[in-house]
Amino acid sequence: MAEERTYSIQELVQASGISRRTVRYYVQQGLIPAPEGAGRGHYYRDEHLRRLIRLREWQDQGRSLEEIRAAFAGESSLEESALPIEVELTMRIRIGPGMELFVSGEGVPPTAIQVRALARAAAEILRRNHE
Repeated sequence: MAEERTYSIQELVQASGISRRTVRYYVQQGLIPAPEGAGRGHYYRDEHLRRLIRLREWQDQGRSLEEIRAAFAGESSLEESALPIEVELTMRIRIGPGMELFVSGEGVPPTAIQVRALARAAAEILRRNHE
C-alpha cells in the first residue's frame, strides 16, 4: 500500500481547489478534522483531502452543510456516500491574466518548489512572446 502523503495548507488548497479560508472554516465547523502537528509544523493527510473532495462533491449536488456533517458523522446516508471515491489530483495554477497551468497528479507529484519554478518558466515564456 502506498505511503500516506502529508500536505501543508498551501498544498492542500492547491490539491483540493478549496480556499485556505474555507478549509479553516470547515475545520472550525467540524466538517474535516483539525490538522495534525502544532504551530507552523501542522500538516494535513490524505484523509483531509478525501473529505474535502467529497464535501465539495456533495455541495455541488446541492447538499447542505448540515446534511454533509450528519453523513460524515454516520448519522445519515447520502445517496453517493457508499460509493468508493476515486481521487485524481490536478493542480491549477494561475500564471497570468487568463492563463492557468494544470499539473496532473499522476506518478510522483511535483513539489511546491517545482510547481513554482514551472509556473515562473511558463510566465516568462508568455511574457517574451508578448514583447
